[in-house]
Amino acid sequence: MASIKIILKKGKKYKDGKHPIVLRILHQQKQKIATLGLKAKPEEWNEDLSRFTSKVRDFKTKNQLIDNIETRSEQILNTLKKENKLFSFELFLTRLWDKEKAISLFEFYDIIIDELEALQKESTKNIYQASYSAIKKFCKNRDVSFYEINYEFLKQFEAFLFKNGNTGGGVHHHMRDLRYIFNEAIRRKHVSLSAYPFSTQFNKDGYSLSHLKSKATPRALSENDLQKFKSFDVEKYPHLSKAYYYFLFSYYARGMNFVDIAQLKKNDIYDNRLIYNRSKTNKRLNIKETENIQRILKHFNDTPGDYIFPILNEFHRTETQKTHRIKKILKKYNSDLKEIAKILQININLTSYVARHTFATTLKRNGISTEIISESLGHSELSTTKAYLEKFSNELLDKTDDIL
Repeated sequence: MASIKIILKKGKKYKDGKHPIVLRILHQQKQKIATLGLKAKPEEWNEDLSRFTSKVRDFKTKNQLIDNIETRSEQILNTLKKENKLFSFELFLTRLWDKEKAISLFEFYDIIIDELEALQKESTKNIYQASYSAIKKFCKNRDVSFYEINYEFLKQFEAFLFKNGNTGGGVHHHMRDLRYIFNEAIRRKHVSLSAYPFSTQFNKDGYSLSHLKSKATPRALSENDLQKFKSFDVEKYPHLSKAYYYFLFSYYARGMNFVDIAQLKKNDIYDNRLIYNRSKTNKRLNIKETENIQRILKHFNDTPGDYIFPILNEFHRTETQKTHRIKKILKKYNSDLKEIAKILQININLTSYVARHTFATTLKRNGISTEIISESLGHSELSTTKAYLEKFSNELLDKTDDIL
């Protein structure tokens, strides 16, 4: 019968001086090698135990993975013997990697992206599509097993992303998306939990995203610049009026995202309140229609159709159509904001997001707690828990609107 052993394959050496760790299968004087996605230098490998030494970062996790592979290999050999099946390397490896239901990284990305498309979640689909493209470039289009994704793989992917012009925030997005893909693969039983390469409370040596932070840049208008913007002579520059009113509406409507502004419908206003579900979190928000908001909405009273603002219309039926239209208008909106900033001599990169950040900063300047600010924004962005945020009432939030 066949035998197996985990070995350090010294016949092959990588540029970093390490050798691959492989599963060697022997049967009838023939040998087959199965790569495990692990590697080590000779001094990092215990030949007698066929395990990593304690000199290696997260050696316990890697050794646990080897334990699992070794145990599973023995179980497969015993099962084949009981089933009186002729041994073949192909049959053994199929069962080892559970290929009848196992899936590769690229295949699983395709499944997730197809599911998002079927659900018409165009924006989310595009996010994972970007992540997928990045990792395909890193792997040079060579598909990989989930078991190949370890701490070293992730550090190399991180370095690749930085080298290709990503900021810390950009790298964080790609790593966060890959982490979601890995978690989902575990939930669907495509990969063992023991192979999880990211940091957890049980695996402090796993890959952590906490160091991936971009340097802070000003994203909120100062009090002086905010006053400049409010006093902008929009009648003198009518071609900039939509950008001007969109920005102010976002600011007065508790930092509403442009995607949500675009999808607001006239029937979302009820009893002098704006009631809508935030697209990013699906959280239901309830905002008082203040005098400032009413003044802005009057400029859009003639908008035909169901939508409040002239961004979407009845032509945009599918999520794909809506996403493309919103992107097109957002590009024009941000371009117009930059023109306004130039006219007013506002020296920051004025974008739609600045309205949201200015809303939060204005409240902070006026002594409003971070808990209420987070509730106003519609998520726990300011480090508060959702359970705690749910305690705030609309009446308390309404008081924040009068400050603006």
